[in-house]
Parts: sequence; structure tokens; C-alpha cells
Amino acid sequence: MGQYLLAKKGASAPTGTVGERTLYHLSLDLSLPQIVRSPGACAALVEAISHPLINVEDIAYRQAAARDFISHPGLLSSMKTLSSQLDDIRSSWNAFKRSKLGGAHAKRSAVRDARERCSFSASTLGRLLYVVRDMKDTLESYRPTSEALRALLSELKLCTAGDSFEKLVTVCGDIERCAESGPANMRVTLDGTGKICAAELIDGGYVKITDPETRTRRRLFSKPVESYRCESVSPTETETGELMPTPFAELANVTDSIIKEIVDRYSDIGHELLFYEAAVEYAAFLTRKEVPFVFPEFGSTHLFTGLYDVALLTEHDAADIVPHTFTVPERTNGIIIYGENGSGKTSFLRSLTTSQLLAQAGLPIPASDAALRIYTSFSEQFAEGEKEFNDAGRFEQEVREMSTLVNGAASGALVILNETFQSTSYEEGADGLSHILRYLSRRGVFYILATHMTQLRPKMEGEALFLRMNGRFTPEVDAAE
Repeated sequence: MGQYLLAKKGASAPTGTVGERTLYHLSLDLSLPQIVRSPGACAALVEAISHPLINVEDIAYRQAAARDFISHPGLLSSMKTLSSQLDDIRSSWNAFKRSKLGGAHAKRSAVRDARERCSFSASTLGRLLYVVRDMKDTLESYRPTSEALRALLSELKLCTAGDSFEKLVTVCGDIERCAESGPANMRVTLDGTGKICAAELIDGGYVKITDPETRTRRRLFSKPVESYRCESVSPTETETGELMPTPFAELANVTDSIIKEIVDRYSDIGHELLFYEAAVEYAAFLTRKEVPFVFPEFGSTHLFTGLYDVALLTEHDAADIVPHTFTVPERTNGIIIYGENGSGKTSFLRSLTTSQLLAQAGLPIPASDAALRIYTSFSEQFAEGEKEFNDAGRFEQEVREMSTLVNGAASGALVILNETFQSTSYEEGADGLSHILRYLSRRGVFYILATHMTQLRPKMEGEALFLRMNGRFTPEVDAAE
């Protein structure tokens, strides 16, 4: 299948992994459908977030295409219309082929059946060619700047360039009309007894007929290397029934092969456009909320200026939310966020992780400026109610979850923890967590922990960035005294 808009053609962009419940814990399963109303586009967005890109070049490729579509919503609308036409053509073509294979026309004249198939294939190819040309014209009119759309435009220009494309369009019309009803010019071969044993469709415009009263037929194909001087022969009814279907069937096979090539090359564009439909809807949502958005750069640190929590934006006006501004030093192994209930720990944790997933999907984030690291996988452990744990005690269940998380975490991963081990004494929980966090750091894993446990402060001195939430949803760096 063709691939143009989500990754470079012919290359499969490597992606990271996301924990099974990560989107649930970040409330994205609730907030994304409120932002992106189209179910297909929302599903494409969830798919992209669940498979984050892990190479800067791949992210930049997708970011540039998203910029083009966000800047020109009309481009997206036109491309969606054309891709929908392509899908309709493909569906009707496949349905027609299935009907033939199903034997629905088995009792019909073989000649008529072959003509019908030839006519339908020619008509289908003609419609496809018009869609390809319209897609090229659309892209030209919007002058995209992204590598993805410019590469697609270059290929479409190559496909539609020169007289050969226009001739093919004309030939499709000629074949369709000839196959439907008109008489067909054929060159026949006779066997030793004078019976017709073979026949092939030819261009009557370039055949010299010895019978001067025989009219020259309409041209069907390109001019052959030589013209043929022929005798006019009228086949018998038996010969017509046996020989006429073959040339039309062979011509339909040639036409079908071109249709398949076009369909295989461009049929995935409609699916890829669903992601950019989600990007446009998401950008429109932020614009309505009067929230700035930016495509972040990627490097060795975290920097945010005016970062918003996407989930909160679905419930409140931007004026009622205090955005986060902070910088994480380069050598920091992890972030520990603490504060009282209602101080904004979970919202801050969610805004950090959500923005990371959105950014690595190639989307902008709700901030006025941002720079991020890239992570190869995302996993989480969130404290939940007792009903989540069946017959196991809450602490025992958390221990099992943490064991699974730690064993699966590899270098380059991001681990998100929310109120982990709060069901035991804070001193005991802090002691256990400190060992786990040091182990994760040694394995090259970056962690973000939201917790009540101030007891972690002396145990992790110098090994984590401590951020204290002050109740106004603004993080304050808690430096050592």
C-alpha cells in the first residue's frame, strides 16, 4: 500500500509503546472524544498517541504535514473529498469483480459479459485518472511546504505529465463506448480449414481494409508500428460466441492491472488523512479556548512556558486555569511532585505526560513554548480505589504492579507514578519507593511521581527535581536548604 503522510514513503517509522491503561489514567479516553468529534478521526488520533514516534526526523516529518493542514483547512477538506471518491471507486470495482466471481451472470451471453466487464474497467480507470489529476491540481493550488505533501505532489505531477496521460484518458472513453455497443475491429487468424481460430482487438483507424466499402473504425489505441492490409471477414455466430469474449477479457485484464496499481498506491491516503483531520479539530479546539499551541523541539531537557492540561480544558475555560511554566535541568533523573490534596499534583502530572504523548505523535501542545526529551516507552502506576483490586489488599496489588512495571522498564522509558504506596505508612512507602526510583534511574528510565510523601525529600536529595504545588496549580522548585 502507498504511504505518504504519516511517514516517509517506503519507510515504516519506528514507534514506542504505551501502557494499556495509560490513556485511561490520563483521562484521554474521556477528553479526546470531546475534542475530536469525528469517531474515525478520534480513533486515528488514539492510534497515533498509542504508538509514539521515537526519532526526531520522523516527528518533524509529521509535524510539518500537520502545520500544512492546520494552516489550510480547505486543503484537508478537498483531499478528504478526493480520497472518498477514490474509496468509492475502489469499492464499486471490488463489488463488480465479486459479482462476476459469484457467477451471477453465468447464464448470460459470454460476449455480452466480456463487453460489460471491459466497459466497466475502462470507466473505472477513467474515473481514477480524473481523481489523480484533481488531487494534483488541489495540492498545487495550496502550495504545501511539508516534505510529505510535496513528495505526494511531485509523484502526482509525474503521473499526470505529458500527452500519454491525456491519451490514456481518451482511450478509456473509447474502450468504454466500443465495449458497450459499437462494432469492434478485430484481426482474426484462420486455421487450415478457413475457420477463425484466433482474434484480437485492433485500432481500425490504422488498418487498410481491401474492401473499399468497409468504413474505418474509430481509433482505440496508439498507432502501431505498421499498418495491416486485411480482407474483411464476417465470423459465424459460433465463432463470435467462442472468440469475441477473449479480446475483451484480455483488454479488461490490462485495464484492471492499471486500476490495481493506482488503488494500491493511493488508497491509504484516506486513512492517513483521518489523523490530520483530528489534528485540525484539536487545533480548532485550542483556538476556541484561546489557548496558544506550539510544535515543540526535542533535545535533552524539558522546558515549558504556559503549559495547559488538555483534560481540564475540556471542562473549564482557559481563564480559569493557571498554566505551568518551568524548566527541568538536563541531568535530572526524575521529577517528584508533592503537595496537599487539591493542590494540582495530578493535573500537573497529567499535563506533562499528555503533552509528551501528543508531541511524539507529531502534534502541537497547548503551550506558548516547549522543548522535550523523547521517550521510547510509557508506563504508569496509579493508585485506585479498593474495588479495583478484587480479593487482594491494596498495597499488595500495588507491589505486584510495580514489580511488573520495573521489570519491563528499559532505558529511554518514561514511568508515571501517582500516589504509589500511599496505602501503607508514609515512612515505609517512601523507603520502598526511594529504592525503586534509584533502580529506575540506573537503568536510564525517567520518572515523574506525584505523591503526598514528603518523607522522600531527604531520601532522594540530589537525585530528583522536587516540585511543590502551592494550591494555585503552579509548581515551585523545592531546592535544598
